[in-house]
Amino acid sequence: AMSLRSASDSVALGFAVNGDSPPTSTVGNPPRLLLVDDDPMVLGSLCELLDDFGYVLVTARCAAEAIDLLDKYPFDLALLDLQLPDHTGHAIMDHINTQRIDVTVVVLSGVAETEGAVGALKRGAYDYLRKPYGRRELFKTIENALQQRRLENENRSVAWRLECSEKRYRHLVENLPDIVFMLNQDGQFTFINNRARMLLGFDPRELVGKHFSVLVHPEDFDRAQHVFNERRVGERTSSNVEFRLKSNHRNDRERVVENTSLDISINSMGMYSLVGTGPEQAFFGTYGVARDITECKRVGEIVSYQAYHDTLTDLPNRLLFKDRLGLALIQAKRNGTELAVMFLDLDRFKWVNDTLGHIKGDDLLQQAARRLEQGLRRGDTLARYGGDEFIVFLPALRNRHDV
Repeated sequence: AMSLRSASDSVALGFAVNGDSPPTSTVGNPPRLLLVDDDPMVLGSLCELLDDFGYVLVTARCAAEAIDLLDKYPFDLALLDLQLPDHTGHAIMDHINTQRIDVTVVVLSGVAETEGAVGALKRGAYDYLRKPYGRRELFKTIENALQQRRLENENRSVAWRLECSEKRYRHLVENLPDIVFMLNQDGQFTFINNRARMLLGFDPRELVGKHFSVLVHPEDFDRAQHVFNERRVGERTSSNVEFRLKSNHRNDRERVVENTSLDISINSMGMYSLVGTGPEQAFFGTYGVARDITECKRVGEIVSYQAYHDTLTDLPNRLLFKDRLGLALIQAKRNGTELAVMFLDLDRFKWVNDTLGHIKGDDLLQQAARRLEQGLRRGDTLARYGGDEFIVFLPALRNRHDV
C-alpha cells in the first residue's frame, strides 16, 4: 500500500493548523521537505523512498497549493515538478525569489527541453534531475543540498554572531569615558573613538591618517613618542604614563573651563600579526587607552595644598612651617648664616570673639595675616600656629638688629 501525504496531513507531520505560528527556522529540527507533483503515483513513490530518512514530508499537487504552504511554513528543501496543472514550477520559484523565502529547490522534471533546466538554474535551483532518475542519484542530490544548506546556515550564524559582537564592541568602545586609539607602524591613527571629540574637541574622522604628534603638547613629545610607538606586549608595556594632549576647546562656549592642553594617562601595547605559518610575528601598530586625569590632578593638588595650609588664612600650617624650617636650618649651617624664629599672638582676641562673634574674629585673623605678610621679606615664612597664634622664621640674618 502506498503512503501518500498531502497538505491535509499537517497535524501528523508536526505542523500547527489551529492558528498557531510554526517556527520560522528549521535549524536543529528534522529537515522539512516539500514534494510538489501533480501525479499522485510520483508523490507516493517519493514519500515511500524518503520515509526512512527521518524527514518531515509534505506534498502538494499544484502550484497554488505549494505557494500557500511555502508562505505558511518553513521548509529546508522543495522538490518541484515543472509541469503542473495551474502554473509551472518556474512560477513557484519566482514566488520564492520575490518573497525571499529561505528554501533550497531541486527540480524533478520529465521535460527533455534544456530551456526548462536553464530557466530553473537561472532562478536559483540547486540541481535539476530528469525523470526517470536513479534512487542513489536522488538520495545523493538531497543529501548534498541539505548539507550545503546546513553549511550556509552555519556560515550565516557565525557571520551574524561576529556582526553582533563587533556592534557590541564598537558600542562599548564609542561610549567609554576614555580615548581608545590604534596607530599603524608609522604612528598614524587608524582608529580613534568619539571620546576624542568630547575631551579634545577634534573630529575623530579628521584624525584618522594623521600622525599622533598633532595631539601631543610640544613640551611632552619626547616622553609621548615612546608610548605612541609601543612595540612591547605583556607586563612590559607602557602603563599610566602621564603627559599633555592639545585641546581644541578654546572657542567652545559649552565648555566651562577653557584649556589649551589636557592632562592624560596612557596605557599602550604593540599589535602583531602572524607571518606565514611560522612563529614569526610582524608589528603592525600600537593600541592604547588614554584617560583624562585633569580633574584628578586638580583635586590632588587641592588636597595636597589643604594638607599644608591653613584653610582660614591661606597661610602655611605648622606642618609646612616645620618642613621649611628644617631646610632653612640646614642651609644656614652650610652657609654660616643665622636665622630667627618669632612667635606672635593677638592680645585680647578672645574679647573680640565674645563681643563681636566668631565671624568678625575670623575676619580679624585674616586681616592680621595679610598685614604680617606685608611686613616680611620675600624669603621669610609666616604660618598660623593655631587660634590667634602665628609663627615666623627669618633666614639669612647678619645680627639680632635685623630681626
